[in-house]
Amino acid sequence: MSNIFKGFFISSLALLSLTFVSCGDDDEDIEATPEFIENLPSAENIKATTAFIPINTSDIKGDVFIYYGIEKYISELPGITGTVIFAIAQLKHGESGIFIRGLKPEHTYYYKIVYYPYNSKDPVFSKQYKSFTTTNDVSIQFTEPATIPMGNWSDYALRFKTSGIEEWDVPSNLQVALYSAFYNEDSDNISICSIKYSEDGVWQHDFPIENKCYMAVIKNTEGHIYAKTPIVRLVDGKMIEVEDNHSFDSILND
Repeated sequence: MSNIFKGFFISSLALLSLTFVSCGDDDEDIEATPEFIENLPSAENIKATTAFIPINTSDIKGDVFIYYGIEKYISELPGITGTVIFAIAQLKHGESGIFIRGLKPEHTYYYKIVYYPYNSKDPVFSKQYKSFTTTNDVSIQFTEPATIPMGNWSDYALRFKTSGIEEWDVPSNLQVALYSAFYNEDSDNISICSIKYSEDGVWQHDFPIENKCYMAVIKNTEGHIYAKTPIVRLVDGKMIEVEDNHSFDSILND
């Protein structure tokens, strides 16, 4: 073999070797589709207004989004049309899942994952979708009245406590309201009372009137009531539960 041919042969092998190395690098540069796209994880720790969807993002380079909504047509992504109510949440890198909040009790939510690989402009949609139904473990109840010092005398305040909802749910997602009506009179006298939030789910209404009865509720922004207290009066600083005389029917039947 001549020296010229030897040099050409060696150079060809070197170029071929570089080609294989280059191809190997390109293959490594193409990120595999994450497993959670093919096997959509189920929601966990489902409550009245929150849920957790476990997704491990520590080993991926792209961006992960959850599309979720209260209509099953969320499964038709991409290309949402009509009046489908949906929201989008993005996971941060290194997180083990996403905490979805601001949900409504007793609603079924549908969701799917959209993945944007770091080396591609085209999103990858999960082929399936899953759903979960929020609970209705919210509650509201009156507690012992509070005393308000007024110099040489004192007055009372109605107090009630909510549970099962988060602080950020009020007022954007759920509403807490206290209604009053004159005892044994027509329901036309219903009014909404001013209340203030204390802490730990405790709400307060100052200076209740003895000839009025009161009822507190948890409702959504459309007026649907999820929880309510018994109807009470405050007489001489004592809470007295009274029989339902239909004073609040117009509220309960909304």
